[in-house]
Amino acid sequence: MKIGFILNPIAGMGGTVALKGTDGTYILEKALEKGAKPVSPQRALSALLRLAHLKEQFEIITPEGCMGEAVLKKTGLHFNLLNDFEPAVKTSSHDTQTAVQRLKNLKIDLLIFAGGDGTAGDICKVFDSDIPVIGIPSGVKMHSAVFGINPERTGDLIGAFIQKQAMEIKNVEIMDMDEPLLRKGLVSTTLSGYLKAPFKLSYTQNSKSGSSPSDKTCQDAIARQIFLNIKKGMPYLIGPGTTLNQLKELIGFKGTLLGFDLVINKMLVKKDLMEKDIFDIVKTQETCLVLTPVGGQGYVLGRGNQQISPRVLHHIKKENLIIGATCRKLASFEGRPLLVDTGCQKTNGQLKGYIKVITGMDETMVIKIDA
Repeated sequence: MKIGFILNPIAGMGGTVALKGTDGTYILEKALEKGAKPVSPQRALSALLRLAHLKEQFEIITPEGCMGEAVLKKTGLHFNLLNDFEPAVKTSSHDTQTAVQRLKNLKIDLLIFAGGDGTAGDICKVFDSDIPVIGIPSGVKMHSAVFGINPERTGDLIGAFIQKQAMEIKNVEIMDMDEPLLRKGLVSTTLSGYLKAPFKLSYTQNSKSGSSPSDKTCQDAIARQIFLNIKKGMPYLIGPGTTLNQLKELIGFKGTLLGFDLVINKMLVKKDLMEKDIFDIVKTQETCLVLTPVGGQGYVLGRGNQQISPRVLHHIKKENLIIGATCRKLASFEGRPLLVDTGCQKTNGQLKGYIKVITGMDETMVIKIDA
């Protein structure tokens, strides 16, 4: 089997430094100034290492250097370099699209990429093909259904495809949010197009679904319940999501749409914190973390909230993890558990178990968290 592999080396770097993504040269430079580190190479490596036992059954074709070669050298897998293509030192969407077009012409059986929704959108613009695509989740948001649940599970999905196990090939929407507008507090989601993606239950994530206007009453009730239970003197890190925006409005400020705001004594202290700001707080003070899962997907951590890193979670007591979600949102998961994809398997394992989710005034449901 012939597999194409492309890695976006800058995907996900804007997450921990609260930049809501890494699209554009200016944002990348800003992320680096703030101390952002590469994310996608390690996540790609975690997925590809799951294929070691199958390495005689396939070969990979990949661009040289940071767009694939560097990671594959660490795996022991068989690979060849994409001829007549040299990525720029600072890669861009042009490099992704050029590499994809070249790979398509080589009649590959499967395309794997490591990146986020922006990378998927770049692929979608030039990949008008029936060749299946699997995304190793490595970006900030990842609302599209082309991605595996986490890097390790994505590797298992690729392995199942190589072994020709029965699975459905679906046309999936590739969605992306306009990052410049998002940084201005405006949500604008666009449909980039469709890709064909292998689907296997418990391996593949769903696409994100938005809140319905009818949810507002339930969201208000959840926000009020959390508001009434805020403890005096305790720092509260309140995350993204429309449900938690209701809480921020109740406290009395306009919240960060895709970020974390710090509240103490029902008063705003600081908006849009980076991972290092959050870590400085939690390592010295007992802190509550307030989250809501992503609609349709069920992610509590690992999608759009990478400011909450494994080292931050090490200092958050499980009883101080507060989750709010409407019954409609929970129903959208169709019985699947809430998910965590922190980038650290040990941390994911420590979060597994059951947790109370606030669904209204004096109303909770006990839901399973899994990795």
